[in-house]
Amino acid sequence: MDSNWIRHAKTPEERKKVTDAINNSKYALDLLSLILVRELDQINQTSLEDYNIPNWSHFQADRNGYRRALKRFLNLINLKE
Repeated sequence: MDSNWIRHAKTPEERKKVTDAINNSKYALDLLSLILVRELDQINQTSLEDYNIPNWSHFQADRNGYRRALKRFLNLINLKE
C-alpha cells in the first residue's frame, strides 16, 4: 500500500483506521483499477490519423500527461505492494 494513504495519520489508531477502511474497499478499488487499465490501454493506442492533427505535439503532450496520471492512480490503489 502506498504510504500516501497514511501519511496524514498522526497516531497508530488513525493509521489502523485508514488501513482498515482501504482494505474494506478492496472490491471497489479493484473495479477502479480495471477501469483505469482500460483507459490506459485506450490512450496507448495511436493511429495514423493522430499524426494528421495540426497541433500533434500538444495532443501528444496531453496524452503523455494523462498516461502519467493514470499510472500514478494505478500505483496509488495497488494494495499488493
